[in-house]
Amino acid sequence: MLDVDGVDLRDVKWVAGKYAERELSGRLVGAAEVFVQRAVQALHEHIGRPENLWAIAFCADISHAHEVQQRLVQHHLRAEVLTVLEDFAGGGRMRPSQ
Repeated sequence: MLDVDGVDLRDVKWVAGKYAERELSGRLVGAAEVFVQRAVQALHEHIGRPENLWAIAFCADISHAHEVQQRLVQHHLRAEVLTVLEDFAGGGRMRPSQ
């Protein structure tokens, strides 16, 4: 399972029982390449045809999702971003991110 191992979150603000979203996102966007590298390595080790894989990644916010999507595409994996905003705008259909 991929998680936030290796990302120091000790100094990210904690507000109303959860991480401050903007700070958490900034930290995770900065570490996106590490997570994508680990994911791509795991895919190639354990999945025979990763180009046919359907998977989902949960991100801290929309900017984090777009960063992860761009890095996955750089590794020749199909990736799209689906958010509640894009879902409403697209009438409930998933659309590729810009």
